[in-house]
Amino acid sequence: MSAALGPVVVTGAASGIGAALAARLTAAGRAVIAVDIRPVPERTGEGAGVQRSLVCDLADRDSIDACLGQIDAPLSGLANVAGLPGSHPADKVLAVNFLGLKHLTLGLHDRLGPGGSVVLVSSIAAHRCPWGEAALESVVHADWGHALTLGLKDKPDGRTAYELSKRLVHHWLPEATALFHAQGVRVNCVSPGPTETPILPDFKTSMGEDRIQVAADTVGRHAAPDEIGAVIQFLLSDQAGWINGIDLPADGGLHTLRAAAVRRTAYTAAGGSAAVGTAGR
Repeated sequence: MSAALGPVVVTGAASGIGAALAARLTAAGRAVIAVDIRPVPERTGEGAGVQRSLVCDLADRDSIDACLGQIDAPLSGLANVAGLPGSHPADKVLAVNFLGLKHLTLGLHDRLGPGGSVVLVSSIAAHRCPWGEAALESVVHADWGHALTLGLKDKPDGRTAYELSKRLVHHWLPEATALFHAQGVRVNCVSPGPTETPILPDFKTSMGEDRIQVAADTVGRHAAPDEIGAVIQFLLSDQAGWINGIDLPADGGLHTLRAAAVRRTAYTAAGGSAAVGTAGR
């Protein structure tokens, strides 16, 4: 991520993980274009910092297009951090978390030069989405309006829409990787677990406080925004130059620890027999 290539666009930069990432990037000497539904303080004078603050509603295509009209090439990176929890209406959740993310990313395609990097932010909650590959594919390749119709056809609640929106990010990753690879730009995804951001109470409301607490009990605590920001910063950097097209869980081991617990339970239920696994083969 050469400084000569230009600034990094960070969505959701006004708070939480986005703000932590913007602070990390500016501390490292990077210029940042902050995109958020709320304004972000801009730098004064020379040097690194939030170069520009662009107010944008990622649930609105016209707002995104207006934002795109204010971003000049070349850019060195894009971090799609902005997101809505499932406490919001399902259509807004799908729009911000996937459709807006995709629309903005594609709109910046030609403004990212060789050596650039794109990071999509999903969630480990994506793994709970029951949609099959064909259904996901139909949404990913539909235009904005039809994609919303498909995503809302079963009248999902906010939590279900959240899980679907994040699963759609995972599903789109290979296609986005191939598209940007042709111009020497890497695309990766980060999937955090519960994180101590201002919207954590919203996740407790939409997903259930017990579920969020169990996650903290399993790994010992929730993530700090800066810890997730550090992972995204790494994927944006030249140090991750040979990492492309992956989803990186940043959950303190939550997903794996849950899977291990399920395996232990199954093994115990089977009387500890080798029939559960392949031990001894």
